[in-house]
Amino acid sequence: MIGILQNIKRVFTAKPIYLIMIAYGFVLMLFCTKSSPLFLFNDWYDANIYFTMGKGFFNGYVPYVDLIDNKGPLLYLIYGLSWLIDHTGFFGVYIFQSAFVSLSIVYAYRLAGLFIKNSGIAFAAAILSPLPMLFEKYYALGFNLGGGGPDEFCRALLVVSLYYFALYSMEPNRYRLRHTAIQGVLFACVFLMKFNAQLLHLCFDVSSVFGITLTSVRFPHVLDLVVDDVVAHCW
Repeated sequence: MIGILQNIKRVFTAKPIYLIMIAYGFVLMLFCTKSSPLFLFNDWYDANIYFTMGKGFFNGYVPYVDLIDNKGPLLYLIYGLSWLIDHTGFFGVYIFQSAFVSLSIVYAYRLAGLFIKNSGIAFAAAILSPLPMLFEKYYALGFNLGGGGPDEFCRALLVVSLYYFALYSMEPNRYRLRHTAIQGVLFACVFLMKFNAQLLHLCFDVSSVFGITLTSVRFPHVLDLVVDDVVAHCW
């Protein structure tokens, strides 16, 4: 655990721009989601359903048996953890929403950096990347539904997956076995939130595995890669 924290500290020390993007994500969501402390309450019915499912999850109720909804258990876990942060409001949901948006911005910057050598342009592209989502119907800037749906959490994970897919395509010498394991975990997380949102993710993941399989001359390495990917998916 100490090693992980040291690695995180080293990354942010070397790349202070990441801290700027994370702060930007939190400030942006402060004004764009009704889960924000600036809003009295998130009155979107779906968000309240997810909150009820998450609260019940941590109070002994069994999802899909005692409480019924059609989304994945990981979404209810996120809302349950949010309930632990704030029992009576959506501040915890705001924290998770902001964290996921910040994650998408950071990886959008890294993704843009694979194609654009000018870091300033890559930064601008990353900063603008959340705006199409924020003007959709699930946000206060759209049709006033407030935000907090599974699509926005899945979006961040898909951006991370797209980065590793592009990394393999653009700079295969930097692609490592652990990146395929990350792809598998991301795929599983998307599946456990909204299963029909993982189709695009599946295309990224399968393309990476089969691309390496077809181009690699080291069969044992390919076999390890496929096994690692399958294990990550099962996890």
